Amino acid sequence: MFDSSVAVYVIEGRKGHFFHADHFYRLVDGRWQMSVRLDGGWVEIRPAKLPKGLAKKHIRAKKNRKPKHSHPAKHGY
Repeated sequence: MFDSSVAVYVIEGRKGHFFHADHFYRLVDGRWQMSVRLDGGWVEIRPAKLPKGLAKKHIRAKKNRKPKHSHPAKHGY
């Protein structure tokens, strides 16, 4: 299915998998990978190597994440 908002094909049945210009892309544990085959040969890439629309969506989503705050430990004295 073509996602016109990011100009890539979304691979149905494979969460976080996309296709653009003879390459497959996937997001695994917050890291992007690319391959010429869907069934293997994946190599990690920087977000700058993603198709423009996918990179913009990824960078925007990352910037909009709220930082996790840690709370100081409570002492019982």
